[in-house]
Amino acid sequence: MTEQMRWPAIVLVVVSTVVWGMLFGPFLWTEPLDLPMGLAVCGPAPLLIREVVRRRGGGWPALMMFGAGFGAAQYALVGVISLAGLQNVPGGLHYGEPFCLTWVSALGYIAMYAVWAITLPILLTELVFGDRRSQPWLRRTGIVAAAAVLVVVDSLVICAIWALPWAIDRQPPAFPLPVRSLGVAVMAAVLLAAGWWSTTALRGRGESVTAPAPAAAMVGLVALAGSSAWLGINRVADGELPIPAVLLCYLLLLMGGALLIRRWLSRTGFDDRHRLACYAGALAGYVIDQSLMFRPTGVDLAFDVAVCVVAVVLLWRLGKIVR
Repeated sequence: MTEQMRWPAIVLVVVSTVVWGMLFGPFLWTEPLDLPMGLAVCGPAPLLIREVVRRRGGGWPALMMFGAGFGAAQYALVGVISLAGLQNVPGGLHYGEPFCLTWVSALGYIAMYAVWAITLPILLTELVFGDRRSQPWLRRTGIVAAAAVLVVVDSLVICAIWALPWAIDRQPPAFPLPVRSLGVAVMAAVLLAAGWWSTTALRGRGESVTAPAPAAAMVGLVALAGSSAWLGINRVADGELPIPAVLLCYLLLLMGGALLIRRWLSRTGFDDRHRLACYAGALAGYVIDQSLMFRPTGVDLAFDVAVCVVAVVLLWRLGKIVR
């Protein structure tokens, strides 16, 4: 790997690690299962997805769909197993949807991967290396090594989950594991196929229009509001709204966000400052949501504050660089 290719790949891993720490907090470094999962996302997954998309000339829609497909695959391999039997535990998750899965929870998990864990680190890193935004960052040996690490880490996580006592002590769900994983696995295959198709069929920028781009601060606030709305639906809807209504809200937000981003990209004057504001707003929405939900204290709070300070400093420095 040449010097020109090495640094973007290293920075992407660093940015992914910081973002992952913002998403999942200090237990990334303390829980034995979350550490390898974090490494799987921080390292090979964003690198591989970016290589596939950029080598085929794809844009942000392909990154999102590949990220969603990867999230669905992770949920099928890990999430379905780790949540086994919770529908029979007082205060646990409420099952009863098709294939005995919490589809609202699954969609939240998939969206977290698609937007925050995969796409945002890639786009943030590409802002740093704007002149190499569309170029490959890995050679064939790097792609093979990243894929091998991802397979090994996921295999270890699955084995570790099966080894936990609670994975076998709880009352089994109504459907066996293969059936419960089937629905999400099919969704993962469809999303990955859609991502492959979109690398050539869809582009990130529509035809230019004469309307000026909104202010960068406005873009950031809209991204903050949109991410907060997406994350807040699951909090408000828990046991209060029927599943179809929740899924419809998700669909409307997804379509509205995609159309708005495409419209912004087509306006004159929409530059990297606007992109940075959009990414920062989405990250801030997730951090605020997690802080309100978990209300960390003590060491957890100190860790969260430290990670957020590092993230703010990095974003501030990046804002000085981009045009």
